[in-house]
Amino acid sequence: MIKVRKEVRPEFKYDLELIGPPEKPVFFDIETTGLSSKNSSLYLIGVLFFDEGSWIFEQYFAEDPLEEPLLLDAFFELLGKKRRLYGSTILIHYNGDMFDIPFLKSCISGYRLPHDFSKVISLDIFRKVKPLKAFLGLENCKLKTVERFLGEDREDEYNGGELIEVYLRYLKLGRDKGQELLRLLLLHNEEDILNMPSVLSILAYDDLFSAKHRLISSDIVDLSKLGLSKGGHVLDLNYSLTSTLPVPLYFSFGSFNLGLSEKKLNITADMREGELKYFFDNYKEYYYLPFEDYAVHRSLGEFVDKKARVKACAKNCYMKKEGLFFPQPSEILKPGFYEEYKGKDIYALYENDPFSDPSFASEYAHEVLKLAASSMKAKD
Repeated sequence: MIKVRKEVRPEFKYDLELIGPPEKPVFFDIETTGLSSKNSSLYLIGVLFFDEGSWIFEQYFAEDPLEEPLLLDAFFELLGKKRRLYGSTILIHYNGDMFDIPFLKSCISGYRLPHDFSKVISLDIFRKVKPLKAFLGLENCKLKTVERFLGEDREDEYNGGELIEVYLRYLKLGRDKGQELLRLLLLHNEEDILNMPSVLSILAYDDLFSAKHRLISSDIVDLSKLGLSKGGHVLDLNYSLTSTLPVPLYFSFGSFNLGLSEKKLNITADMREGELKYFFDNYKEYYYLPFEDYAVHRSLGEFVDKKARVKACAKNCYMKKEGLFFPQPSEILKPGFYEEYKGKDIYALYENDPFSDPSFASEYAHEVLKLAASSMKAKD
């Protein structure tokens, strides 16, 4: 077995503390001669971890398929050390939940080795990326696609499948004659792992949908005062984010425009001025008053002349309100107002500055982000 060990300085564009103490994570990736451990073998494991104040990169390479157990022993020795020192460890990988970890488990079982993944927390970056594919405008969720999105370059031009033949040729030539092949095999694995700390910054987009966003400014812009012929009012909201976004994103959907850059979120929304309707759910308990054009509860409607009332139906069981309204991605603030029955746009009356409530402001941002994600998914 060939063991490579060197001190490195990986570039982290995501706050590792949001995952855990830097001593706990172990970035890893494996290379195999096929997809199934039953008819293929493990020939390379690469790891990146923090040890005694430095980041260490190690690779365990099998010069012969019979050395497969040695790779497993070396890898689990590292995990065991982490678990003894810190109680648990965090494995960070790309699609390892579907391939790398099951492959290693199968190898362990096949060789009846005393290794396991107890007290190991798995963080699969692929699983974080997959739900964001449409939101980020990704063609697919392959690692190299994500790297291109983030602007990460790599020297290696091969993929894991293409390197299988390279490894088989290396086995025939041996170490002395196969040095260039060995370099290619190690390079692919090395770049997969050393790029992973940078790829970790993709988690900042996942944080958008869970972290609390602090509103830093809220304004109502009168477009007529800006000399715009369109007129009307626009709600302008600016938030600070907990994580730094590596690539800016811009969306326009329905009444909303959304801009994301670094640690800022901007939401602008077209407001409505005039009269909108609030529809009651339990229309059977209401009367509709045609002359007044609104509904009243039966307890009040009983005192109205029978000629001036009719039983309400879902379409006319409403009350009307005049004022300035802002769009809602969902009915966060009740009551929700509509232009017509089952209208697609839902509004809330803007009064007493609802965005002065930090909880409401944060929830509003989350719901707008969710609406943006579903809008992009519908277009995908």
